[in-house]
Amino acid sequence: MKIQGGVMQFQHDGSTAAQVSISSIQDIFVEKGDKQVGGTAMTLGKAAAPYGGGRVVSLFAHKKYDFLTVEYLDNSGGFHGAIFQLEKGQGETFKKALVANGAHITPPVGQTPTQSTLEVKNENK
Repeated sequence: MKIQGGVMQFQHDGSTAAQVSISSIQDIFVEKGDKQVGGTAMTLGKAAAPYGGGRVVSLFAHKKYDFLTVEYLDNSGGFHGAIFQLEKGQGETFKKALVANGAHITPPVGQTPTQSTLEVKNENK
């Protein structure tokens, strides 16, 4: 996945690269998650470890990821979404890069914009 010339480009399993205009992006979400690695062998190892050792094996059997969801409109106005699994910490970095290049994001519901400074008046002079 990369940003180049106002578009986000991505490719899946060696297929032709898809392009999404950054200006068509309507929202971006970053979620954190983990995923078990090691397949069947790791699952059997957790089950076979004596004296609660499966918990210790589980510490090494999970890898942390960021899941980046991009919602965008195509040229016909159709609404689409794409989900990307990124290494831990890369989701927020890529989101910031998309926003810096013109992607639109919606603030969470119920969250009001904050002011950087507060004005306090003292009426008792």
